[in-house]
Amino acid sequence: MLGDVRGPNAHARGHIPGSIPIVLGSPMPLADPDSVEAFAREIGLRLRRHGITGEERLVLYDRGDGVGALPSAQLAELAGRLGDSALTILDVRRDEEYDGSRGAPCDPRQGHIPGAKQVEVSLLFAGPGMPRPAADIQALVGLEEGAEIVAYCHSGSRSALATLALRFAGYRARNYAGSWHEWSRHADLPLER
Repeated sequence: MLGDVRGPNAHARGHIPGSIPIVLGSPMPLADPDSVEAFAREIGLRLRRHGITGEERLVLYDRGDGVGALPSAQLAELAGRLGDSALTILDVRRDEEYDGSRGAPCDPRQGHIPGAKQVEVSLLFAGPGMPRPAADIQALVGLEEGAEIVAYCHSGSRSALATLALRFAGYRARNYAGSWHEWSRHADLPLER
């Protein structure tokens, strides 16, 4: 299924054939945890109105800057699924970024998403563009093949690479494009150090 999140007016002016207009929005800056949970439930309702159950593959597109499609959907999903044993959040940053002792100075808060496991991205690769054998990656991550994983880093670049290696190893993996750069800006979202 293909969703256009640019807005109904933009969709009416022209769109990818077969796409449907979906209005997702984004959580209010500095929203409290209850508001973020309510926002996540609202996104679920909006998607279900279009017949989207979570079983199908949904591809969202925006105006090309990632502002409409990724941040709102991914932030709402992760915030709503903290503590969900069916989802593993994987931080692929360096140790000092993960523990908050030395993160990027542009981020207002340092640490990691609560409950996130950490495997530095370079450990997933035998060489440039060459993932380690699937069994080695599974041993590093400590999860059975087929597990659902969301990878994140600082800005989504390292976690995009990690997602490729994780998929190669048989995981249902996806990249949280907003990553810590986005999460750290929402003071209402929890963190661990």
